[in-house]
Amino acid sequence: MQDDAINREIEMKVRAVVNEVLFYTKKKDVRFKSSEIISVGSYKEKTKIIAPDEFDFLVVIDELSKPGAISVVKDDAPPGFTYIEVNDKKMTAKWWCVDKRLRQFQYPSKFSNVPKSFSATMLSSIAEISKRQNVKLYIDNNCI
Repeated sequence: MQDDAINREIEMKVRAVVNEVLFYTKKKDVRFKSSEIISVGSYKEKTKIIAPDEFDFLVVIDELSKPGAISVVKDDAPPGFTYIEVNDKKMTAKWWCVDKRLRQFQYPSKFSNVPKSFSATMLSSIAEISKRQNVKLYIDNNCI
């Protein structure tokens, strides 16, 4: 029972960090506003064999979650993958889309006229938080 309480406390603190990162990410780019974080993965499903050392979350992006905003297309996607198409022409102008297919969450674009990806914006937010809290942050053995 004590382990359950400790695990819940760890999850609560990790979720607080995720919320803070998303807050700063939204400040940098309002497209990434999220009102819902969904816990997923082995910890949530209670299939974690050892103590919790990672937590998985899905972030629901508000604008892309509106009814009819996107379509999931599996037709020509590789096995195990899917494409997301943005249905609204106004939204395709705001989000990085190629032939209506959403590319905003992939690796950063090489084109200067394309808005930063979610990952680049989120990493920038994490770097800002770590500097504010005087924490050194390493990605691929490089301090950012």
